Amino acid sequence: MSPLPARLEALIFDFDGTLAAGHYDFQVMREGVHAAARRCGVSEQALEGLHVLEAVERAAAIIGADEGEAAAFRAEAERIILGVELAGARRSRLLPGVAQALASLRSSGYRVAIVTRNSLAAIETIPGATSITCDAFLTREAVSRVKPHPDHLTAALAAVKCDPRHAAMVGDHPMDIAAGRAVGAATIGVLTGAGTRETLAAAGADLILDSVLELAERLVGAPRRP
Repeated sequence: MSPLPARLEALIFDFDGTLAAGHYDFQVMREGVHAAARRCGVSEQALEGLHVLEAVERAAAIIGADEGEAAAFRAEAERIILGVELAGARRSRLLPGVAQALASLRSSGYRVAIVTRNSLAAIETIPGATSITCDAFLTREAVSRVKPHPDHLTAALAAVKCDPRHAAMVGDHPMDIAAGRAVGAATIGVLTGAGTRETLAAAGADLILDSVLELAERLVGAPRRP
């Protein structure tokens, strides 16, 4: 029995590590944001265990009694994050064959969306990224809460007009699997980025493949189930 829905209509893809080889120094990004937060009186412990974007939200909420200071912190944090993103994006490239794979999936009748925590400016810097054939491309500016929060995928599903029961989330990170499971979609892990077979399985991936190309090979040309 296939681990994918009997009626699969849409595929939601993560970007970095799934469709592109990213080169982002998240340690520098994290240290910069934490240093900015400390200058505003936010302790390191208050941000412990949070991803960078979530750390910005937590710190801004703590600073929040002074709206001007919170706004200034957000602006500095965004400058730090964007600087690291743009530097990494200049060295990033689409993984071989993914553009053709997504085009093939769409021409076979699947709706395709892409969701990323990355900024639009960084995505636009990566050669070929904005020319990928898809029905919706949601960078972090498109939503108020990014994955793994379910709002990001819910927005993508709405954009492609698909019930989550007929969709699959495809990504390289356990975060992607968590996001897919949170909205009730099937989940597919790919081994082209941060995740390993073990970490993706532990996150609850329904299917783990070597790459997006392998997924396209499985789906394109196969009979579409009603």
